[in-house]
Amino acid sequence: LNSQHLDITEQINEFEQLLQSFEENNGAIKSNKEFKDLQINLKTIREMMLQANENNTELHQHMTTIIEHLKILNLPLEQLEKTLPIITELDDETNKSKLACLRLLNEKVETMKKQRETLLNDFRKKIEDDDITKFVLMRRQENHKNLFSEQIKKHEEFINIIKQNCTAQDNILHSLTEANANIANIRTKISTTLEA
Repeated sequence: LNSQHLDITEQINEFEQLLQSFEENNGAIKSNKEFKDLQINLKTIREMMLQANENNTELHQHMTTIIEHLKILNLPLEQLEKTLPIITELDDETNKSKLACLRLLNEKVETMKKQRETLLNDFRKKIEDDDITKFVLMRRQENHKNLFSEQIKKHEEFINIIKQNCTAQDNILHSLTEANANIANIRTKISTTLEA
């Protein structure tokens, strides 16, 4: 491709020189529309050639990189494993406990999600099942404050469960934030290793 590119570039240069010479020898040609179009086309072709050359160079660089990667991938498995980066921080005993703590907290978060789904479904069912309209109509003349207080009392256990869940959420969030901060150096090392 490079030799073809050079041949075309030489032809364009030669053609430009001939046009310039023709223009110098024939001053009236400058106003000719076909001559102007020819100059514009020649300029466009030169720009396209430059762009094609840049693309060709970039393609060559990418192909070289891909070939190197393919050579690595073609290695036997044992040699391939040796070329992979090793993140020793993951094997460190101190970091293992930090990662285990993070895994445990993630499990707690998942458990909490499931609990929330269950609570939400239970709450919906309780709302559907708890229609006190007939009680309100039966006691039309009375003050309904007592009625509402009585009816709400039967949901106190559920309210306490929700409060406990919210408290647990705050505790887990706090612990998760601490655990995340504790493994910052591991995350940095992994990111650096993966970028290399």
